[in-house]
Amino acid sequence: MLSFEIEKDKKLQNFPLIDGLVINQENSHQLWTLELFLEKEHQSFFEKLLAAQTVIKSQVVISFPDNDPAPFLVVVSSIHQ
Repeated sequence: MLSFEIEKDKKLQNFPLIDGLVINQENSHQLWTLELFLEKEHQSFFEKLLAAQTVIKSQVVISFPDNDPAPFLVVVSSIHQ
């Protein structure tokens, strides 16, 4: 994963990544896992999303910087330090 953005108030908010991973679960539900490694300053933002369990629009650039962003609907499922 090269970049991660969330749609907030009809604008995209970028979250600079330390590292990230996209995993296609290849199951009957067609779920994916997005694992993000971010600076601690973003923790409270994602804790609010975790508590709300809100589905949010996001986009991720995978593999190569020139790739078009892939859209995802995401729910924060866990936060670890």
